[in-house]
Amino acid sequence: MADWIPVIGTVLGMIVGGILGAGLQELRFREERKQKYRVMTFDKRLDTHQQAFHWCQELNQILNTGEPKEIHEVSVKARKWWNNNCLFLDKYSRTKMIGLFNLAHSFANEKQRPVQQEVRLGDAVWNRLDESFKAIMEGIGTEYLPEMKSNDTTGKD
Repeated sequence: MADWIPVIGTVLGMIVGGILGAGLQELRFREERKQKYRVMTFDKRLDTHQQAFHWCQELNQILNTGEPKEIHEVSVKARKWWNNNCLFLDKYSRTKMIGLFNLAHSFANEKQRPVQQEVRLGDAVWNRLDESFKAIMEGIGTEYLPEMKSNDTTGKD
């Protein structure tokens, strides 16, 4: 066997090892960046989901009054809020909420029509409101929030 074959094998091994090592280091670096991004954005995401919950509550209260003008005002304000914050919501919450705001606006329009017309969107807007509340709670990733004992509302263990 030629003397140069083990040398080439060693050199090739070092090259392949170096490439694999660099690739693994790059993968580790990317994962660390993703994790850092998640940590950095979690507070903003939590705050945005809390604000989303607030807007659902606002709509819930105003839908109970049944005043179309007020429903219009709140749905327009909520839509403006959504336009400025939707990217911090998870996809499911984002979709449910925009549908809710648009449906509430349409519901208000429908309520302004003459009394002879049946209000058809009533059930749909309430269903969408309920779906939005659920989406927000799921969307924030409650598995990351402190656990609460069933009889403890303080969140302390």
